[in-house]
Amino acid sequence: MIKKFYELEYIGFDNKTQPNNLNVLIVCSTHVLGGGEMYVINVYNNLLKKGHNPIPLVIKNAPLSKLLKEKKISHYQCNYFRKTIHGITLHPGARHVKKICKKENIDIIQCGEEGESNTARRGLKHNKPKLILVRQIPETLKPKTHRNTDGIISITQTITKDLKNKARAHKLSTKNIVTMPPLFNQEKFINFVPTTSHRDLFFRKTFNINLKPIPLVCVVANMYKDVHHKNHPLLFKAMQKLIFEQNKPFQVVLAGDGESKQYLQNLTKELRINNYVHFLGFTDKTPEVVFHSDFQIVPSSKEALGIIVIEAALLQTATIGATNTGVTGFINHKETGLLFENNNIDDLAEKIKVLLDDKTLAITLGKNAYTFVRSNFSPEITIGKYVEFYQDVINQQPFQKPHRP
Repeated sequence: MIKKFYELEYIGFDNKTQPNNLNVLIVCSTHVLGGGEMYVINVYNNLLKKGHNPIPLVIKNAPLSKLLKEKKISHYQCNYFRKTIHGITLHPGARHVKKICKKENIDIIQCGEEGESNTARRGLKHNKPKLILVRQIPETLKPKTHRNTDGIISITQTITKDLKNKARAHKLSTKNIVTMPPLFNQEKFINFVPTTSHRDLFFRKTFNINLKPIPLVCVVANMYKDVHHKNHPLLFKAMQKLIFEQNKPFQVVLAGDGESKQYLQNLTKELRINNYVHFLGFTDKTPEVVFHSDFQIVPSSKEALGIIVIEAALLQTATIGATNTGVTGFINHKETGLLFENNNIDDLAEKIKVLLDDKTLAITLGKNAYTFVRSNFSPEITIGKYVEFYQDVINQQPFQKPHRP
């Protein structure tokens, strides 16, 4: 069992590193494939373009590990990063981090979760490399985690403000908390060309779906076991209200898959909206699905990065998203999209009704979103800010482990 915990494997391809540039270990210990995991690939690709040496560390057989192999991206994989047995949390990932840092001469470790950050710190006996945490959600950060990190990147100003307020409350430094928009694959969407200009033909040929002659809305989200995360049920109840109580029929296409798919399919039948909801499953045709939709809805109550909002904007498709989530960094209400009160069915239904009633507004919001994203979130600009922040953190005073009182 101990040997299994500490297994570490290198999966190598012909994209090996460049000398004399930053060596960045990107840690991702999740077992799902969503926005956060795609963010890892986007960080990797953008750092590589700038001549740096990104090295992902992921969990063996996780969806991200499989995707990295498909894309022929060199990476390390391990069986576990953290594991709890009989109430005791083991940190085999600490040993992995230590081994990789020594072998690859790592300058920066970038983590996406508190547990990853704290476990990585356990593996660092010296002040090199520096440890950076990317904060994607507006939830409280433990003081211990803050002390363990040399720098924190948040994806929105709202999250940054909250982190700094919490840090001051615990008398912690705030100088290395910065706002950086998430990196994404811009070319894939800017250069997108649909296979057909006919929406009905696309969905019939690609998914064997016959659309109704009513507005089409898309949702791109995995169907996690926690159904309230992506909040499909909230959308379904808003649909029921609009279709049957307000006579505002529209249809939804759901791109994504996951553990709760069967539950969600049954729920549409219970709510009598199953004829208005199309489950597409996992698809690599997401750009075309979004392109052919009248607008997009992100009902998630815990949306972290909100990259799908950026991607939809590059296709000039407007988005409705929830407050107190990562999408608020990219949606200016009534300018580049619409925001509804998080978890509020009535408010979501009202915002959907606004765009159903005013197609011109939906088009205008989509065009505004395109201009806003191109002007403010270009990866070419953002990656330069990431590297500059890495260098600032590297040059700062060494991490000092806090003394216990």
